[in-house]
Amino acid sequence: YGQDFVNQTFFNTSENKNLSTDELVAQCVIFFLAGDDTTATLLTYVLYCLALNGDIQEKAYQEITQCLKETNGELTYEALHNMKYLVNIFSESLRLYSPAVRSERMVSSE
Repeated sequence: YGQDFVNQTFFNTSENKNLSTDELVAQCVIFFLAGDDTTATLLTYVLYCLALNGDIQEKAYQEITQCLKETNGELTYEALHNMKYLVNIFSESLRLYSPAVRSERMVSSE
């Protein structure tokens, strides 16, 4: 199957390129915290947008209800994949309110 992400990223086979255990743990913590923070921020913005737009909230509710009826109440990957309106809500929230902030540097003079 080849190497997984952790092996490819952190355990380079070249000499003197491996991360120490402390460096590896620090990188893993950063991955988990960064993923958790951006996910929480995205969900907050989605809920905020839905709270401001009752008609969109109702349409999303109807889509979720319909999908759950079709799958006998099971929330499967396929059911989530078929919720196009809900995906659009998340995409639009990401467009309007990016959870990952990035600063650009500009040269003020030459």
